[in-house]
Amino acid sequence: MAVARVTLPGEFAEENTMRIRGRFLDDLGQPIPLVGLDSLTLTLYSDATKAIINGVENTDIRNVGRGIVSDLDGTFSVKLGVDDMIILDDSLTTETHVALIIGTYNGVPEDGFSREVVFKVRNLAKVLA
Repeated sequence: MAVARVTLPGEFAEENTMRIRGRFLDDLGQPIPLVGLDSLTLTLYSDATKAIINGVENTDIRNVGRGIVSDLDGTFSVKLGVDDMIILDDSLTTETHVALIIGTYNGVPEDGFSREVVFKVRNLAKVLA
């Protein structure tokens, strides 16, 4: 399973919330609705060190907690809370984080996808100092 990587533009303030939105499509470009998803997990980590952020590792997001998936068209939203949006290395002005979303569908383990959503978190202590 190849991992698609997308980088979000701009920077997001630490200790704030943010949402990652998108749409799940199969290999033929057809939407994967909630009923078609067998599993959907989120891992949040530092791009530089690979350290897990806020204990979010293989966390179920299939319409549980921070994840919402449409019943019809495969659109999704993942909410990152203030504890997810932290700076691990206080010496940095910005820190690159990755939200790894992994899903399987159609009851077949080979029918799966991995998406890395890359974004920068701004260290407010450095900005306001």
